[in-house]
Amino acid sequence: MFNAFKKSWLVVKKNKWLFGLIFLIQIVFIIAFFMVQLKYQVAMVENLNNILQPLEEANYNEEELKQGVPFLEDLTGVLNSWEDLKKNLMYLMVFSFLVVAVFSGWGWSLTHYMVKKNNILKLWGKFVLLAAGFFIPFLIVISLLLGTMFFQDNPIAAAQAAIVLGAVFSYFALASFGLMDLKWKKLFKKVFWEIGIKKFYWVLLVYLIIGVVLFLLGYLMYYAVNFWPMGLVVLFIILFVLAMVFGRILLINSLREIA
Repeated sequence: MFNAFKKSWLVVKKNKWLFGLIFLIQIVFIIAFFMVQLKYQVAMVENLNNILQPLEEANYNEEELKQGVPFLEDLTGVLNSWEDLKKNLMYLMVFSFLVVAVFSGWGWSLTHYMVKKNNILKLWGKFVLLAAGFFIPFLIVISLLLGTMFFQDNPIAAAQAAIVLGAVFSYFALASFGLMDLKWKKLFKKVFWEIGIKKFYWVLLVYLIIGVVLFLLGYLMYYAVNFWPMGLVVLFIILFVLAMVFGRILLINSLREIA
């Protein structure tokens, strides 16, 4: 890990302008991703309220139900809200993927170019294919879980399953992005066996170190927004983005060391 950190620092020193460009791309990515999440998650919360509120006011009296009193006065509205919820979830996933493919894809490609002068367009194309390869199966599974969540005895279990699956997909996706300069056959062998499985503890350690640093900076940024002057807020935002960009370089070099 120390060797990876040293190599990463030397890469930054030799490519200051490129590092600055990746920093700007990362800022654009964060803003675009945040806007997509804000737009569709707010719509999904509204859809969910339109489902839950009628359910809270629904008729649960068995005698009245037997007499023909409807369970819900506006069943059509609830069903429409349910369809809108699924539609907004789909939009959220698709536009999130597009933002990741364009901005994060270029960020990863340029970062690999910093570490080892590879063809940037080929790297970006491989990133899009890898991202789609992880995203599409995950989207299908999540859609199936969401479609059955409210019809299960334990819907919380379905939500927990979705979180676990998301963590597994993220684990292998990050490893794939970090090693995407390799040829396809070697990439899959490294990610899904030699590193991702056999040396998972080292990979998790790298993820943990980078994750802890980002979490601490994120917490300080959140604390600064609520209690500190705007100057410190801007400072911690810059440090957070710098840590994300440097963390990506560190991840690439660390995976190379593990390999």
